[in-house]
Amino acid sequence: MTHELLQKAEEFEKRPMSHMSTSDRVKASREAKSLILSINEIYKKTNLKLKTGGHITIIVKNIKKKGNHYPLALDLTKQLIPFLNFKNVRFWCQDDLQIAPYGYKHTWVSNTFHHYCLTFQKS
Repeated sequence: MTHELLQKAEEFEKRPMSHMSTSDRVKASREAKSLILSINEIYKKTNLKLKTGGHITIIVKNIKKKGNHYPLALDLTKQLIPFLNFKNVRFWCQDDLQIAPYGYKHTWVSNTFHHYCLTFQKS
């Protein structure tokens, strides 16, 4: 299951997303949700191995592709809350990376060099 999921995620990531029709965008959105639900199943299985009161920290980065932002950290948290208690979120800033002023004077382009460290507890 994990190998297949990684293959699907990699295929999804490599797929061109520009100049998509509305129906293609809806299809891609549904596929992204399916990938998130599949990831969620892995964490459900991990939860079974976790001791009561145990903690798990998941490091995740939101996705930015072709100018579109996908809040993976938020979507994943929403899916995990029904069976794990959300305890904390921390930001891991990669401040050792060079940030360039992409789009300067023409458009705003975010420089996203941080990850979310999401901590949950099994009750």
